Amino acid sequence: MITLVQARNYRNLRDVRASLRDFQLLVGKNASGKSTFMDVIEFMSDYLSDGLEKAVETRSVDPRALVYHGRGCCFELAIEVAVSTDVNEKPHGLDTVRYRLAVEVGNRPSGCRVMAESLVLTTSTGYPSRSDKSIPTLETKTSGTALVAEEAGTVRPVVERTGETVASFTPEPVTGGTGV
Repeated sequence: MITLVQARNYRNLRDVRASLRDFQLLVGKNASGKSTFMDVIEFMSDYLSDGLEKAVETRSVDPRALVYHGRGCCFELAIEVAVSTDVNEKPHGLDTVRYRLAVEVGNRPSGCRVMAESLVLTTSTGYPSRSDKSIPTLETKTSGTALVAEEAGTVRPVVERTGETVASFTPEPVTGGTGV
């Protein structure tokens, strides 16, 4: 089940963070962002199944229309999904999968590129801070290993991609430290 949806600078959503439950109603005035909010999930699905160019061109001939009010150069999307209770082992209490995608737009769909992409296992209560409205990102250390931690939280990076570099991770969980 999707438990969190975040968008920054995506179409008419400046900075949105919405926790979801089993049953959710989405209500608002015309042109207030209801369809765009739902499109966050659909965009990520399209990107994962068809690639970035197709996900962008499905929405607009001019990718700049995907950035908040057509201004700026990039947008970020993130979702969190609860790990099924059917999974017998949740190592170190890691019960949530977080997927984040940051996209830089160009003048045409083929000119867009993935700025950053990450998939992490985390805890639903410790990371990210629920009072923090920013979309957390993985901090890449000089050793090339991504380590992320929020106070009292635990996270295990699985995959991180920045630009053309893709790295897989299976480190031990990190606790304490500063959130990013």
